[in-house]
Amino acid sequence: MGWWSRVAVAVAGAMVAAGAGAPVSADGVTGAAARAGLDRSAFVSLRLSADERRPRPGEEVVFRASVANTHGASLRGAVLVQHLPEGLEVTGVGGDGEREGTVVSWGVDVPEGGESVFTLRTRVPEGARDGERLETTACLRYGRGAEPVVCAGDAVTVAESAVLSRVRAFVAQSETLQAAAVALTLVLALLLWRRFSPNQG
Repeated sequence: MGWWSRVAVAVAGAMVAAGAGAPVSADGVTGAAARAGLDRSAFVSLRLSADERRPRPGEEVVFRASVANTHGASLRGAVLVQHLPEGLEVTGVGGDGEREGTVVSWGVDVPEGGESVFTLRTRVPEGARDGERLETTACLRYGRGAEPVVCAGDAVTVAESAVLSRVRAFVAQSETLQAAAVALTLVLALLLWRRFSPNQG
């Protein structure tokens, strides 16, 4: 090996050693995955969950998206985008999130081996029907306008409204009382028939 080749190898080794623990951009993570022959999502994971599975109309639901970075360097410049169903009212966006219509987005910076949580507060519309499913999806992108790297979804099922539930309970109770009244009337009628029947002498 000539002296020029030895110098090139030494320089390359120094560059690799210097960058081993340095922060990388989202593009850097993408390139690292490609060089390793892995899918781009190999270095990150995304979870999306709601704090209430059966909310009633008018009640609040909080969604939490967790981004975990398993890459050997910090992640910078990624974007988390969450899409909401029509009618689901946004009442609060955590962190530096931005809302545009039914889409909420956050800038994502996650340290090496770390995890970041992004919170979105919503309210179920008053006109939501019992049993209606409200689905939401969140996707992580390595930059704005880039293709999604990993996505996660969750859904809540609307429960019967409190008012309707009380009405149903009242109707059920009324029907029970009516049935009891009918049964009592029949018993009294039978007793009176036995008491005054000509055959009961």
